[in-house]
Amino acid sequence: MIALTWADVNELTLEVTVLRPCVRNRFGDGKNTASRRPVPLHPFVLESLLEWKRDSLYKADADFVFASIRLKCKKPMGSDNLLKRYIRPALKRRALWGR
Repeated sequence: MIALTWADVNELTLEVTVLRPCVRNRFGDGKNTASRRPVPLHPFVLESLLEWKRDSLYKADADFVFASIRLKCKKPMGSDNLLKRYIRPALKRRALWGR
């Protein structure tokens, strides 16, 4: 999901389509057709993604949802960095991490 672009997020159907895997900023092809099927999004997750988009510097359809600001959206943010800087602090604020 690190390599998601805003075009991969479908607000109307509440789905996200994972088209390109990315591990350590290396892109690949999906393993098979089933791995490219849309994944349902919970309305809360969609709401959070749209809030993220409102606050993002990169909002175009081709931009990464989790864009690297340092790399000017040419690559997505690294997964470790995303966890450390955003996901864990958000979970701590909601008291869901470190119980």
